[in-house]
Amino acid sequence: MNKLEARIIVENTENYAEEEIDDILEIYETVMKHVGFKDNRRDSRFVVKFHDIFYYAPRDIEDTDTFNSLFDAFCSDMYECIIEQADEKHIDIDEMLHPMCVGSYQAFVVDIEEITNDNAIDVAMKVYDEFNYNGKEYVENYVYLVDLLQDLEDNYMEYWFDFLDGNEYYPQEMIDKMKEEYHKDMERRKATQTLAK
Repeated sequence: MNKLEARIIVENTENYAEEEIDDILEIYETVMKHVGFKDNRRDSRFVVKFHDIFYYAPRDIEDTDTFNSLFDAFCSDMYECIIEQADEKHIDIDEMLHPMCVGSYQAFVVDIEEITNDNAIDVAMKVYDEFNYNGKEYVENYVYLVDLLQDLEDNYMEYWFDFLDGNEYYPQEMIDKMKEEYHKDMERRKATQTLAK
């Protein structure tokens, strides 16, 4: 869809003033840069899953208080890492993602539909209705933050192992065994998915 077609859709959708239509079309141009963007996360929160991490913990961990404390510290580190990266881009994360508490960790609830050629103008109008002339910045920031959170969801087990490396509570051999078990399971999962195709 070209800009003229987009303009006609906006003019026929709501009673926008001319300057509002121009603002929407500027947002539309930004949205079009992200055609194909989709939030592929399985969970729309800031996710570090305790049950996954606990599953790979050695069964003989006796001091669960220490384990829980490490997990809480890890979640705090991951949360702060997201906040720091947002701050570097001067993103007001409270305005963008509405953080809230879920269990022992912070959660970010985010939601935007997949951006396609067909719905880009609808996304632009929706963003304009919520953020007015700040819409271009919102779209860029939103995509950036979702990419950060997608990386966290995809890699938090690796980040957990990195966090544990060299800690004073568990011996390195125990951590290496956890890594080995996790990586073997991931290889088995990949092989199963390949066969299923």
